[in-house]
Amino acid sequence: MRTCIYTLKSNETTSTTSSEDYATDWWNVVCGDCNSENPAEECDGPSFYTISAKSTFGTYLEGYSILGLYILVIGTVAGYIRGAFVQTQVRIWMNDLPRVDVIRELLDQLYLSRLHGDLVLEEEVYREIIDIYRQPSEMFKRTGIYKHWFREDEEDEKGGGGGGDDGGDGGDGGGSGGGGKRDRERERVRSKSVTGEALLQRELERWAI
Repeated sequence: MRTCIYTLKSNETTSTTSSEDYATDWWNVVCGDCNSENPAEECDGPSFYTISAKSTFGTYLEGYSILGLYILVIGTVAGYIRGAFVQTQVRIWMNDLPRVDVIRELLDQLYLSRLHGDLVLEEEVYREIIDIYRQPSEMFKRTGIYKHWFREDEEDEKGGGGGGDDGGDGGDGGGSGGGGKRDRERERVRSKSVTGEALLQRELERWAI
């Protein structure tokens, strides 16, 4: 039975690509007599070679405590949450659209014309969509006035109670008046899509022929 001795050795070597000196450390394994010129000549066991390198990630964690890692995670999550709510006023005119029927119809016409290869119609619809998105006022005209649901309920109650002095028939007439007001507003918004409906009708007639 032979004994093996593990020793950590190092030397300072001058780099060939830099003027700085660096130290090289390695483990030295000696099997047999350490004082012999060739101590491993009498060993008939297996031979092995090892190559070791510094652990980058482990060394990085050694310099920081769990508190630093906690702050890093919390800061990252907080950054994502803040990004979801910061500068929302810039996206209001694109996200909070009361009625998107007009824009949806134009997009459907764009996909339909692209599907059938009508490049002229596709270009016309595309230009109209771009003109709408370039002008917030035009987007406002096409999509209507933003109203919260509780405001619509208040208008219904006011419209229904406006004819209370005339009895039940008057109340029904007031309620119909409140509903008629919303219908007129919807009709006004739909009337803005005359160009889009004309393009759609033209496409349907062309394919019907």
